Amino acid sequence: MLKRTLPTPLTLSTTVKTSVLVNGLAVPMKQVVQSVARFCRPLVIYNEGSGYELSFPGSAFALRVGGRNYLIASLHQLGKGEGARDPGEIVILDRRVTPIPAITAREAAREKDLDFFALTFPETSRDRDLTPLFCRFDLDRIFDASEAPAGNKVLSYFAIGFPSGRQDYDVDWDEETQTGSLSSATSRWTTISLESVDRNAFDRDYLEPYQMSEEAAAALGDPDGLSGSPVFMLYQDSQGQAHLAIAGMIQWASKAGRVNVLPSYYLREALKLPSIVQQ
Repeated sequence: MLKRTLPTPLTLSTTVKTSVLVNGLAVPMKQVVQSVARFCRPLVIYNEGSGYELSFPGSAFALRVGGRNYLIASLHQLGKGEGARDPGEIVILDRRVTPIPAITAREAAREKDLDFFALTFPETSRDRDLTPLFCRFDLDRIFDASEAPAGNKVLSYFAIGFPSGRQDYDVDWDEETQTGSLSSATSRWTTISLESVDRNAFDRDYLEPYQMSEEAAAALGDPDGLSGSPVFMLYQDSQGQAHLAIAGMIQWASKAGRVNVLPSYYLREALKLPSIVQQ
């Protein structure tokens, strides 16, 4: 049974007139999704020595917390067993499709037994300031409805991710060296409106259950690639001002539209771990 029926960020723009801070800038409600989507990314692995340079195992979010640049995603996106990839192989692509490597690959998951990791990225690369690639968030803006102060009203939950079926990239193949170099990459993000629902027997331990509408699940089809997608919460405080918070991260989704989310508490606590903040 649904706990509540929430509108989408777009429909909210007709009733909620206040602006929302996204990355330190006040934007109208109808532009919130577009504004935060700039920092939602496909997870990209650099395949050194392979004929195909890159692979895209799901979604991720680039955020800046405490003056540091992080890319966060789910650990299971890297695979399991002998075939598992190292977090240090993950890169961010700039607009010239140039891979930017992380400077540290510390895994909060291994310390807290969570399906989560955070990579630290440099402030600059090739004399270019990288901070605009990361969305500024305070730790106190990482929470969900269960942790919200009294008087706050949840307006909407939504996720932004990169389904595998909506990714495409072109490789220039060199017959002499039998290697390929990336010439273009297209990963199409999608917005998914979510509703908080009651737990059932199929939901996974310590993860929070959400549900897409039947229409949204049908339009999406295969949810492969949604792991690592950030889940956002729009809410109003007691003064009527709207705010954006990170409510969690998708870790599992079904074709029926059921979604399990790593709660904000674990994200917040993991980002405060010594191995994450003391580099």
